[in-house]
Amino acid sequence: MKSKIDGSTSCISLTFRLAVNADKKQIIEILVNVYSELHNIAIDTKYFIFKGNHVVVYRNEDYDKTLSMIGEDKFLYYKSIMDFCPQKDRICLESQIELAKEIETLFVHHGIKADIIAEFEHLL
Repeated sequence: MKSKIDGSTSCISLTFRLAVNADKKQIIEILVNVYSELHNIAIDTKYFIFKGNHVVVYRNEDYDKTLSMIGEDKFLYYKSIMDFCPQKDRICLESQIELAKEIETLFVHHGIKADIIAEFEHLL
């Protein structure tokens, strides 16, 4: 899904990814404990719907404990990836930016490194 920026013809994707240095179980447990609307989500779920997004959490095949702690691109080696894809046309860029920041902050608050990867990164 794309959104126009400043009324121009250039578009930006509303889909975003969050690299999280935690396993899927930790991620789901935190989300379930914080968001009451997610209380029925099982740890082994393939996907779930959250704030108008289809969300998939999966193990990062490039996970490397050492590389996840050093360097500018350490997020490339975090344990898990979360993909957020809007399901509804009425979701706007601003709400996706807010959601990305909210989830990133949530994990950081729990002592877990997390980084947003999105076309809209320059707007964060």
